[in-house]
Amino acid sequence: MRDFEPAYTRYALAPVLHRGAALGIDLLACSFLGQLIQAIAFGVVEGGWISWLIFGLIWFFFRVLVVNKSGGQSFGRWLMSLRTIDAEYGKTATLSSLLWREVVLLTSLLFFINTANTTLVVFTWLPLAVDALFAQVDNQKRQTFHDRIAGTIVIFTRKGLELDRKILNLFGQANRFYWEEIKGDRDDYEYARPAPKRPRDRRRSRR
Repeated sequence: MRDFEPAYTRYALAPVLHRGAALGIDLLACSFLGQLIQAIAFGVVEGGWISWLIFGLIWFFFRVLVVNKSGGQSFGRWLMSLRTIDAEYGKTATLSSLLWREVVLLTSLLFFINTANTTLVVFTWLPLAVDALFAQVDNQKRQTFHDRIAGTIVIFTRKGLELDRKILNLFGQANRFYWEEIKGDRDDYEYARPAPKRPRDRRRSRR
């Protein structure tokens, strides 16, 4: 029996949509950096093992090392105001946990990228869909399959750009569900601002 309240009950858990947006941003950023480094170091080369090696190194650098040092945030998670933390204690996930989760996730991504233009195209989304389905049906922790492997969760945080909210405000498309569910979740967790202090009664203090 636990003698503490686990982290997944104390924080606002991020939904799949927000996590997918952060993942897509990281994927685009790592791909761009990979192609840039490859063009500078080796010239323009279409595909090949060098491209995948550079991409993999960049991915693990930004999604494991940087995330571990930045309190659980990658570039995409920072834009979406998300963090990856330990599911039980709420601390920043360890390097080994981050490594395991990214190995599983990157395997699914590479399968998606490599089969998009082949006869296996009908199965392209299957690994990613199954991975996300775990979080969709998990109402308690919202853990994807790679989260379960690593023992992590993804939560909202005040540290970040809140890109989703800014985009919705910009286009004026913030609906009732967003403001009641998402905004409400963000305010209802441990990072909430403390209640203002009550002013002292000067008359009592003089006595």
